[in-house]
Amino acid sequence: MTGDLIGKSGTLQQIDFFATHMQDMTGKKTCNGYNGPKPSIVVNLKPTEVSLWNRRTGDLIEKKTFPPDEDCPMMAMTSGDSDGVDSYPPTETIEAWLKTKIKRRAS
Repeated sequence: MTGDLIGKSGTLQQIDFFATHMQDMTGKKTCNGYNGPKPSIVVNLKPTEVSLWNRRTGDLIEKKTFPPDEDCPMMAMTSGDSDGVDSYPPTETIEAWLKTKIKRRAS
């Protein structure tokens, strides 16, 4: 979701809000049945906290936490000896919420 534009594109001065998000691990889930050197992986469950900011004033407008996607991935790439991967953020749910924050201006 990094760098995505939600709503009608325009110039920088037309941007009303921007959102930041942060994830901290809250749990783990073991997923089995993979082919390859690691038949099991551990998914680090990370909720996504989205903060919506007013670009002009810097004021925090709203903050919302979205639960992590707890589905086991179809495939995963691990690093070195690690058998863990991070959960995916619920991008579609976050984008839908952000779209509700867009106020349409009369043309």
